[in-house]
Amino acid sequence: MDQTVKIFHLKEELNKDLEVEIGKIMDELNEFFGINWVENVPKVIFVNSRKQINDIVGKETEDWWVGWNEGRTVYLLDQDKFPTESKHKEIGDKEYRALIKHEFCHAFQTASGYFWKPNWLREGLCHYVSGQIEFEKNPKLFKYFLNFYEKTGAEVHWESGWVVKLFVDKFGKEKLMELFKEAKNKKPDEEGFKKIFAEVYGIELNYKDLNKLVDSK
Repeated sequence: MDQTVKIFHLKEELNKDLEVEIGKIMDELNEFFGINWVENVPKVIFVNSRKQINDIVGKETEDWWVGWNEGRTVYLLDQDKFPTESKHKEIGDKEYRALIKHEFCHAFQTASGYFWKPNWLREGLCHYVSGQIEFEKNPKLFKYFLNFYEKTGAEVHWESGWVVKLFVDKFGKEKLMELFKEAKNKKPDEEGFKKIFAEVYGIELNYKDLNKLVDSK
């Protein structure tokens, strides 16, 4: 036998302040998604090293990878471990809360059955809803995000939250949720998604047309 089985010892942590804060996050996401998720809610597992992240994921991870979800389980690098186990160095309480909310947003997407493509929209929604864009540079003009329909990488996070913010600011939340619903029902390829987008928003999905909306703000 040459396989190695990873073993983890977990213990339940009593942290009332964090429990209350995560409860508020659940309330906020229930309101945004228009559901009432109160049973079989996500579990949260805090990890304390890059090695633990790699062992759980089953591969070497980039140093920007500090949180992820698998179904209804949310994994997060412990806040105190950011300076030594990630590229992000220290992270404040407000920004860490936004990270927690981002990963819970992914759990809500899974629970709602949303189609995960395009990846930029999936990630962008969570950046926007979590408030992470408050801590991110506004790109002003878009030129990267459309490269991430299926693939992922650190760059998918650069513009996606601001794209979703533009959609909501210009057209409202209802149009955004309609877009998700149509993608969920039709499960399109990249060209099919562009057609759905044009039908929902009345504009083409390209940098030129979207950057015109930015200029008109």
